[in-house]
Amino acid sequence: MSIALRGPRPLRALATMIAAIAIAPAAASAAPIPVTGTSTAVAPDAGLVSALTSLGASVKLTGAASSDSAGRFVFPVTGGALTPELAGTVNHTGGLEFRAKSGIKFGIRSFTIDTRKGAQLTAIPTLGGYSLGIRVPVATIENVAVAPGAGGATLVSGTLKLTDIGALYINLFLGTSAVKRGTVFGAAEATVTLAAS
Repeated sequence: MSIALRGPRPLRALATMIAAIAIAPAAASAAPIPVTGTSTAVAPDAGLVSALTSLGASVKLTGAASSDSAGRFVFPVTGGALTPELAGTVNHTGGLEFRAKSGIKFGIRSFTIDTRKGAQLTAIPTLGGYSLGIRVPVATIENVAVAPGAGGATLVSGTLKLTDIGALYINLFLGTSAVKRGTVFGAAEATVTLAAS
């Protein structure tokens, strides 16, 4: 995950220091600042793509999701809120749909980056294009690092790794046990703007 935070200069400076220590949950009671945009791009792991392809699976983007010139999946940010310590949520629209060799279609949509109790990615599972009506943690966000971005932005990068639930969901419909917890799903890069305080 890579989050570019643009906001008041004191907030950016504080975010840089806090992000450098792995986006720890907020220790203070600072009020969350609304997230106003813009999008998150996910570069799927080549090894996972190869494994899924070998099982006869294909994937497509759904809803407002799109792809960029680098072939990454791009999901628009729809809101959320973060404290100055970067604890909170970043909500997205759009999703992914997998088609198994058997013809079964399953997917995930409405992603949320949640850093309140350790960094993770949650989503709503779908089956045959219909929501299953629950939100589950599908990946952890690991190897978090910080770097300065253009225009005073703060960039936080990391790796998405499947949770037990994420791996089980894929295996269930592909009829395999090839995907396990900790399998790298890919890397995400989000540009997140915050409302002025």
